[in-house]
Amino acid sequence: MDVLDRAERYLLHHGRLIDRLRFQALFRGGPREPVLHALRAYQNPDGGFGHALEPDLRGAGSQPEPVEVALWILDELDAFDSPMVAAACDYLASVTTIDGGVPWVLPSVREAPRAPWWQTDDDPPGALVPTAPIAGLLHKHGVAHPWLAGATAFCWSRLAGLKEPGTYEAMAALIFLTYVPDRERALAEFDRLRDVLLGTVTYDLDAPGHVHHPLDFAPRPSPLPLFPQDILDTHLDALLAAQSPDGGWGPNWTMWTPLVEHEWGGYITVQSLQTLHAYGGSAICRRTGVRWSHVRRTAPGLGLHRPHRLRMAPHQRHLRLAHAGLGRARLRLCRHPRAAGRWAGARGARRLCRPDLG
Repeated sequence: MDVLDRAERYLLHHGRLIDRLRFQALFRGGPREPVLHALRAYQNPDGGFGHALEPDLRGAGSQPEPVEVALWILDELDAFDSPMVAAACDYLASVTTIDGGVPWVLPSVREAPRAPWWQTDDDPPGALVPTAPIAGLLHKHGVAHPWLAGATAFCWSRLAGLKEPGTYEAMAALIFLTYVPDRERALAEFDRLRDVLLGTVTYDLDAPGHVHHPLDFAPRPSPLPLFPQDILDTHLDALLAAQSPDGGWGPNWTMWTPLVEHEWGGYITVQSLQTLHAYGGSAICRRTGVRWSHVRRTAPGLGLHRPHRLRMAPHQRHLRLAHAGLGRARLRLCRHPRAAGRWAGARGARRLCRPDLG
C-alpha cells in the first residue's frame, strides 16, 4: 500500500469523522462542505468552539485554543469566507483581557474533564498562545474584524519583551511574524528574535518526550529563513519513516485517557500528510523508496481532481515567492484572470493550481 492508502486505512479504523472528511477533501478530491458541516457541530452559540475539537479539552464549553484549531481547518480548506470566522472573532472579543490578548485557557475549563496541563488562575492574562497564531491566520486571509487590531498590538508588545519563550510561544510568534501585514517590522523582529525562537527547536531525531522538531516550526515552506534545506530533508525523511504499520502518525506527549490517542492520531495524520505534500510528497517518497500514490497523480493537499485557489491579501506576495522558491513541489505562478494574487498554474487554456511532482 502507498502512503495515502495506508493513512486512509488508519483513519477509517480510528479517525474522528471530521478528520476522515478532511482527508477526503484534501487528498481524495472530496468536497469541503462535509468538513464545514462537521466543524459547525463543534461551534457553540457564543461563537467559540468546544466539544473536544482540541481532544485534550473534553468539555462542551468554548475555549480560546479550539478556535485556533478550527481556524487551521478553515485555512486548509480555503474557507475563511465561512460565517464561522466572524462568529469566532466575536467570541474572542468577549473573552479578551484588558491588554488585548486572549488567555491560554479560561477558568471554565475546570468544569469538565481535561488533560492535567490545562490549568489556569482565576483571572488569567492574555497570552501569545493562542492569540498570535489566531491573529496571524486572520491576517493571512484578510479578515476585517474589530478584535484583530487590539490582538495585533498585543502580539507586537509581547514580542518586544520576549526573552526566554517556551516552544509553543516560539511557534506562535513565528506564525504571527509570517502573516502580519507590516513586513518590514516583522522581518526586523524576526532577525532580532531568530536565535531565541529557534533555540527551542529539537534537532535530535531520537530525543525522547514531548519535543518539537524543525517541521513543527515549518510544517510548510516558510518565507522566513528558518532552516537549511539539508535539515528539512533529514526531518522530512524521518517524518515519512515515522508512519506506523497501521498507517497513522501519533502524538509524542502523555495520553492521559485512552480515547485521545486516536483522536489526536487522526488529526496528526492529516497534518503529517499535508507537511509531506507541501515539500513535495512524491519526491520524498521516491528518494526513500516508498510510493506516495500509485493512482492519484493530481495534487494531494490542494484538492485532488479539482482546482484549489488560495486567497491572499495584497501584502502577502512574500508568501507566493517563498512557496515558489522553497518548496520541492514546484508551483508555477501566474496571474489569475479574475483575482489578482492567487496561486494558479497554467495547463492549456485552463488555469489551475497544482504542484509539479514530476
